Amino acid sequence: MKRLTALILIVSFIFLMSSFTSFESVKKNSENITFGELILDNSISPFEIDLCKQLHFSTHPEANVIIQADAYLPYGVMGVTYKISDSWYLMQLSGNIANDNERWWTMFHEWAHINQFRTSKLEETNEKQIMWMGAPADFSKKWDKRPWEIEADEMADRTWDRLIPYVEKPER
Repeated sequence: MKRLTALILIVSFIFLMSSFTSFESVKKNSENITFGELILDNSISPFEIDLCKQLHFSTHPEANVIIQADAYLPYGVMGVTYKISDSWYLMQLSGNIANDNERWWTMFHEWAHINQFRTSKLEETNEKQIMWMGAPADFSKKWDKRPWEIEADEMADRTWDRLIPYVEKPER
């Protein structure tokens, strides 16, 4: 019995020390990260603020992101993301989103567009031409057939599963 207790204490100590070491390495690595601004309007709930902070940190913490969560957008448009400059982005969420789940899905979808801009999959030329993977974006396709929207939905789906798997996703 004494050996079992000693073994448990030793294994616990090793586990604790390995956890501490990995935390220290994360802390050291995070000191080298340049953090951008995350600017949120007053209509964002504390829960949504937490989601935005997690998304900002886990995707592109160096980016500067402004989120307007009660924007007036054309009928049927739930969200839109603009690249303002190389490091500044404006995300607008419609003030007419039906419920929290739809709003969170839209927010995850729009964060995916920031990722597409940051990785240069989605680009805006000096001539205001939108490019997807180096080719002019085809806006004559229906929304659900546009490859950048399909990818953003897939990324939003994975983000949902990672951050709020206990909440039912909205119908797509």
